[in-house]
Amino acid sequence: MNDTIVTTTIEKELRDKDELMYTFRGTSMLPFLRQGKDLVIVHRIIERPKRFDAVLYRVGKRLILHRIIKVEDGSFTIRGDNCIAREHVRDDQLLGVLTAFVRTGRTHSRTVSADSSIYRLLVWVWYGIYPLRYLYRRARRLAGALWRRLKRRANKNDPAR
Repeated sequence: MNDTIVTTTIEKELRDKDELMYTFRGTSMLPFLRQGKDLVIVHRIIERPKRFDAVLYRVGKRLILHRIIKVEDGSFTIRGDNCIAREHVRDDQLLGVLTAFVRTGRTHSRTVSADSSIYRLLVWVWYGIYPLRYLYRRARRLAGALWRRLKRRANKNDPAR
C-alpha cells in the first residue's frame, strides 16, 4: 500500500476520532515497543507534551513515533528509544501523543498506560543510562570495523589463495 495513503488515513482518523490504534512498525522504540507485537494507542494532542512523552509526528510523508528528550520554545528534541541520533521537531509537526500500548504475550495481553508511574520510571532510567548505551554502541561498532579489517588483511595475506 502507498505510504502517502496510509499517512493521510492515519492523520484523518486521529483528527476525526481523537484516538488512533495501530500496530507499531520498526525497531527505533525498542525495548518499550516491539514491532508487529504491540498495539499503540495515540491521542490527538490537547496540551503541550512534556519530556519523555512519546509523540507521533510527521517528517515529509512519513509518520514517526519517538520520545521527547528536551522541550524547547516552539520545538522539541526527540530520539527513538533504540537510537543514538537526535531530531529536532517543530510544534506544528506533532500529531498525537502515546497514551498507552497493548503488550501481547503468549497467553494474554495487557494494556500499559503511558502515565503509569512504573512505565515513567522505566523510561527515566532508560534515558538516565543513555551515556552508557551510547558508549556501548560506539565500542561495538568500532570492534566490528576492526574485526572486518583484520579478516580482510588475513585473507589478503593467505598464501592458499
